Amino acid sequence: MHVLFTLLIIATCFLPIYLLFAFIPYLSRKTECLGVGIPEDHYDAPELSILRKKYRNTILGVGGLIIAVVFLTVFMHMEQFAEIVLIVSLLMMFGTEGGIYLHYHKKIKMLKNEKGWMRGKVQTLVADTTPVSGKECASPLWFILYALIIILTILTGLLFFDTMPDRVPIKFDFQGNVIRWADKSTGLIFFAPLTQLFVSIIFILTHISIRNAKRQIDASNPEESKKRIFIFRKAWSYFTVFGGLIMLLMFGIMQLSFIGIISNPSILMALTVGPVIILVAAAITLSVKVGQGGSRINIKRYGNDRGIVINRDDDQYWKYGVFYINRSDPAIILEKRAGIGWKLNFGQPLSWVIIISFVLLAVVFVILSNRLTQ
Repeated sequence: MHVLFTLLIIATCFLPIYLLFAFIPYLSRKTECLGVGIPEDHYDAPELSILRKKYRNTILGVGGLIIAVVFLTVFMHMEQFAEIVLIVSLLMMFGTEGGIYLHYHKKIKMLKNEKGWMRGKVQTLVADTTPVSGKECASPLWFILYALIIILTILTGLLFFDTMPDRVPIKFDFQGNVIRWADKSTGLIFFAPLTQLFVSIIFILTHISIRNAKRQIDASNPEESKKRIFIFRKAWSYFTVFGGLIMLLMFGIMQLSFIGIISNPSILMALTVGPVIILVAAAITLSVKVGQGGSRINIKRYGNDRGIVINRDDDQYWKYGVFYINRSDPAIILEKRAGIGWKLNFGQPLSWVIIISFVLLAVVFVILSNRLTQ
């Protein structure tokens, strides 16, 4: 049973990174490939298709080898080294697959320049300043449930404080063995709610980011693009809301373990790892079904400018296709070029304020958590 839990945890950590890296070219918009802007009519160019396949196969091969080594560690009954192997392997995966990405990013950029794909095209920038409608994203009223769950978690801890064991396990290894205990205290009752509050802030800010992100309209077909973006934002908005609810309930289960209602380590691990696996599976499914910016949604094409009118070439603002730095763009949040989701415009000072604020929030959370669990 412990081996199974270990494998599930490893798969949950590795699979999203592994699959995301491998299939970036197939989940992105057809006007982008590994962080390079391209005309949509060249997406299926033979040279580009070959590079996409080579990139995918290289990622799958290298990443698969790293995962195989980690799994082998578990099957050889070396679970005591699983945490160290997991951390080292994750760093190796980020490093190697990031290097592979940069290699093919450079190749595609060179191919684009050599073939002159942008020559003879009408480069256009289309902006949509329409206010966000209530139907485009999940209602913020859903977050009232977040507050109710946090309050319920606090009340449950206070009501059952007398039944709390004198020593409470708060950290387990991959074998289900307790590796850290905390003494019974009132402060411990507020550890789970504090974690819920931290998680709530992250999910609420993510929802706000989705709602206020820049709409990136395809110049060759604005109407179709708007429909795709509408579905894309709505889908991920609801995923964020309900993903947050699942995480809050998971930490509510942690509170039940503190007060002794759930004491079986296997059951506790199942109830905590299970929700994470569900979220990962849902995120992968949504990414495949919808694609970045709704690129994989089947919608009727309205315009006929494909191949003539294209998006403005703004590769100069995308460093390695990953970091967007454009001081002249007032947008703070916009879609990623590589992968699924959104990112900050590092050319705007407010983006750095957001990053620093998040780091400070994380530091405060860690400090308070340590004090509550001493």
